[in-house]
Amino acid sequence: MPAYRVMSQNLRYDTSGVNALEIRGPRLSWLLDKYRPDTIGFQEATPQWMGWLRGNLAGYIGVGVGRDNGRDKGEFSPVFYRADRFSLKDGGTFWLSETPDRVSGPAWSAACTRICTWALLEDKQAGLFLHMNTHTDHVSVEASCRGASLILSRLAALREKYGPIPAVVTGDFNGEEHSSVYAVMTDPASPVADSKYLAARQVNACGSFHNFLKVDVSKHTPIDYCFVTPDTLDVRSYEVVTENPGGGYVSDHYAIFALLEAKQAGLAPGGQI
Repeated sequence: MPAYRVMSQNLRYDTSGVNALEIRGPRLSWLLDKYRPDTIGFQEATPQWMGWLRGNLAGYIGVGVGRDNGRDKGEFSPVFYRADRFSLKDGGTFWLSETPDRVSGPAWSAACTRICTWALLEDKQAGLFLHMNTHTDHVSVEASCRGASLILSRLAALREKYGPIPAVVTGDFNGEEHSSVYAVMTDPASPVADSKYLAARQVNACGSFHNFLKVDVSKHTPIDYCFVTPDTLDVRSYEVVTENPGGGYVSDHYAIFALLEAKQAGLAPGGQI
């Protein structure tokens, strides 16, 4: 059965000084060279980061738009995928708001405008694979929970349209495992489950937000996740990636990496096995 190497990485917006993008970017390249993800969900990808990603991630294509104008302004929550393995069948960005299909400002008392980007990919050998990626609000619990519910609703609609395709939802949800947003994502009625608890093997099952080592991650659970559809995907391994290439860090968040295996080949474009 086809395997998928999936990663989620909050980049931290471009800063100056010792944690400038120009310093952290090569560390990200090193990390991706080591883990070789098939698809990646990034958060806090500013226009400056997007320029760097598109110029330096050879072999990957990115999907997504800026949250402020639906084009090039504001942070992106892009999905990048391997061009040698996948082609883009469908995709887009929606806003976590009452008007998801048009550019919206902060909703439900959120501190920031929030979006979700999705890419329906056609594996050139194994059918369809869906990757959704988001960054929910860090202030408003209502916004994060309603945003999560909207994402699950859109996921269900896409699977109704295309069939029971293997799917992942990655992102920075700004909530640990005791949070309300995590409860929404892992509700028994949810189509997804936390890859951490489905994994045959866990590596570094600690927190993911380290704030450049100002937080003791051993005392926390992640706020970054890779949720998967358990009816179509098994999880071989799950890892909080605590690498520090060159003695430094890619971001103030560790990446999440999951090695997944489809329970059967994904649906073909026509919806047939």
